Amino acid sequence: MNKFLIVVASHDEKKALIPTTLWHRTYISGYGLINAIRTLKYLQAENPYTFIINVGYAGSKGIDVGTICKVKDCKMYQETEFGTGTLSCRQIKANIPEYNCYTASDFVTSSNIEGPFLVDMELAVYTLLNYPVISIKVVSDNLEVDNYFEALKDNYSEEIGKILTSIEEEL
Repeated sequence: MNKFLIVVASHDEKKALIPTTLWHRTYISGYGLINAIRTLKYLQAENPYTFIINVGYAGSKGIDVGTICKVKDCKMYQETEFGTGTLSCRQIKANIPEYNCYTASDFVTSSNIEGPFLVDMELAVYTLLNYPVISIKVVSDNLEVDNYFEALKDNYSEEIGKILTSIEEEL
């Protein structure tokens, strides 16, 4: 069986999205690109693994709030020192909608890019640094920061737990 670790951005996301039975495999990266890089460095040194499952909330354009999605491709939302190339996430068979995701350095509150798409603040780092990754996102908002904080009050851990179990069985 492949060994995977689960990475979320915050303790609040861990509580809302990950079943307590998987908390021992779940690491908190903190928000943003720099925190994700630090976490990856630590995880690789201290906890050898085959790949990461990134679970978290994501903003969206054109996707209903509360939708659980898998990420197909991810790229940087804006030009950065990391570039803007498209990077593919490892695909899974879970029967949930699949969308492309952009990673931004901050919350995105408007966009001229055609939807539908997801937007987060960490995912591209995992793929840009060549870490094998699967990404499951729950749509928290439609480019509205306040709705993200409201979404943290909802609990999706049972639904996410079923998806994580199916991923483990698939591998």
